[in-house]
Amino acid sequence: MTSKNFIPGNILRIAGFVLLLAAPVIASAQTEREAEAAYGSPYGIFVLTGSDIIVPERASDKTSGYLIERKGERESQWHNVALVTAPGRMKDFETSLQYWCAKFPEWADYARIPVEKLFTVIERTGTTDSLMYYGQLLPVRLAAGTVWLDSTVNDTLKYQYRVSKASAGESAKLLFTSVPARREKTTFLGRPVISRKVVSGNEVIMTCGLDPGYRPAFYRVFRKKEGEKSFSGINPSMVRFIRSDTSFVTVRDTAVIPGRVYSWYITPVDYFGRVSVNSEIVRTGIYSFSSVRAPYNLATTARMPAGGIEVRWKLDDPSALRSLNIYRSVDYDTGYVLIKKISPSDTLFTDAAVEPMRKYFYYFVMEGFFDELSSPGVRFFGIAENKIPPIRPVIASSEGIADGARLEVKVFNPDVRAVRIYRRIQGAREFSPVAVAPVTEDNSVVYTDTSKYFGGYTLLSYAAVAENTSYALSEFSDTVSVYPASETVTASPDNLVAAYENGAVNMIWDNIRNTHPEIIGYRVYRRVRDTNTARQKEYSLLADGFLQPEVNYYTDDQVVPGNTYEYIVRGVDFKNGESKAGASALITVTKPRPVPPSGMTLTVGSEAVSVGWEAPEQREIVSFRLYRYERGKAPVVIATVPQGTILFNDTTAQKGKLYFYYLTSVHENGIESSIGKEEGIWR
Repeated sequence: MTSKNFIPGNILRIAGFVLLLAAPVIASAQTEREAEAAYGSPYGIFVLTGSDIIVPERASDKTSGYLIERKGERESQWHNVALVTAPGRMKDFETSLQYWCAKFPEWADYARIPVEKLFTVIERTGTTDSLMYYGQLLPVRLAAGTVWLDSTVNDTLKYQYRVSKASAGESAKLLFTSVPARREKTTFLGRPVISRKVVSGNEVIMTCGLDPGYRPAFYRVFRKKEGEKSFSGINPSMVRFIRSDTSFVTVRDTAVIPGRVYSWYITPVDYFGRVSVNSEIVRTGIYSFSSVRAPYNLATTARMPAGGIEVRWKLDDPSALRSLNIYRSVDYDTGYVLIKKISPSDTLFTDAAVEPMRKYFYYFVMEGFFDELSSPGVRFFGIAENKIPPIRPVIASSEGIADGARLEVKVFNPDVRAVRIYRRIQGAREFSPVAVAPVTEDNSVVYTDTSKYFGGYTLLSYAAVAENTSYALSEFSDTVSVYPASETVTASPDNLVAAYENGAVNMIWDNIRNTHPEIIGYRVYRRVRDTNTARQKEYSLLADGFLQPEVNYYTDDQVVPGNTYEYIVRGVDFKNGESKAGASALITVTKPRPVPPSGMTLTVGSEAVSVGWEAPEQREIVSFRLYRYERGKAPVVIATVPQGTILFNDTTAQKGKLYFYYLTSVHENGIESSIGKEEGIWR
């Protein structure tokens, strides 16, 4: 059973530096309930009896003291080990307090305890709670009989304690039974870290902090002089404080010799003397690091031509430092990072990891041989320049768009800030600057060039130059050319003329290549014209591909005599677009007419009239027709003879009549020649 003053599992609380120790109190009835009232320590096991003291001589209920029984973890029987009482006389309290203060000097300084005043208060109130701060001191509680130390325990065993209130002539009244406890030398009070160290010519000041939430009872400080084998405990002045739930202690050690080297570490200790983990070891020499003069005559220059910032300085005593640390930021007020630990003997540092034409701020921090760090020095700045020409850019893509062109330019140096775009319009001799375009994060530029004056046949040529932040220029990129994607229709050829000769139609038209350089050739189309209907056939291309631009004529030898043909010519531009058709040329291919026979002769014989002639020299003649008539009558064909015949006998001629004859030739195409010379004869 526990009272409202006992907090199981947490007997230590600190408000400021006052230790609040709760304790079990007497229960109203005997119980076997366990309470956290026994605590292991390097000295044994401390058993808490409560905050009320028992002085048998003054007890009205004949209480003789706190009966403490003990049993080991393998034992079944309880054994009486102590009857704890409070001193009844001032002298006894003083003697007991002196003993415990001598045994535990870190907990309390006997010379600073108002012993008589404490005894008077205890005698009047009968409780250590009335002693306030002094009632939390372990030696005071031991002397007052509210804490008992069992120093006879075995180091390896656990023990339980039963605390009862003993009275003369009556059975002891059980107050509580403790949880098992054993002798313990260590605990965990967080990870101690020495966060600050200040060294002067005759003292060292260190500040150590713990993990948040931990509250040690006190700290032990250990020191070792360089050359000694082991650390020794020291008793320096200390100041303890709490900030944001974190416990700190500041230690000031003045028992040091200037010029010597020392090492320290700090150990947190809990209320019962159990030690936590040690801090790291701090090593330093005893000298005035703050008296070392900081670097001066600071100067910066731009390193040419490759870029970078050169920093120069002077330092009076390089031997007093381990290193000179230089910090850099692009902001004067914040963002500084360590970029280099420099040998103190150096007086020049080159910062190559900078962007040209950007302002960088610097300051120095001096580092001593024992990790001492000076405050940041004066701030100064520098600006780098890079006069090495950038790698020439590449026009990665180019395309025609409506009324212009779009380019994508790639650059290859991280300090290139812009790309200068140059353009040459078709017909111009030189390139002209048209834009300075900023480079994006992906090291590229997309530039769009448009104008209402750019037509689909306007050849636009471009080149680019990279410019870095120090205004150094690259060589020109390769040239690219592009035509705007505007709609285009080239000019139509004029003055088309067609003529039929030697079985073919010959055409000629105006050569417009000189006035329209976009033309790369011509296409000739033809259709057969039907003079009997208004609905005509479609034109068909006469030859695959197109004629070269310098050829402004064409011969069509695939014509049929008697047909009427209509021709048109279209110009072809470099986009493979065709012009509209110009004026057409219409021509009828006539069939050839043969020559009539000549040299016709007539001879009268006894049986017939013989007709002879000379045949024309035309291979296309397939036959001859012989006509005869009488006066007043129409001519009739009396004979059709094949080519090669030059004589015919007219046996149908009647005697006594006058006949007239003439001949015609018939062409293989069916055309008949005109009539030959007419001759007459009597039969």
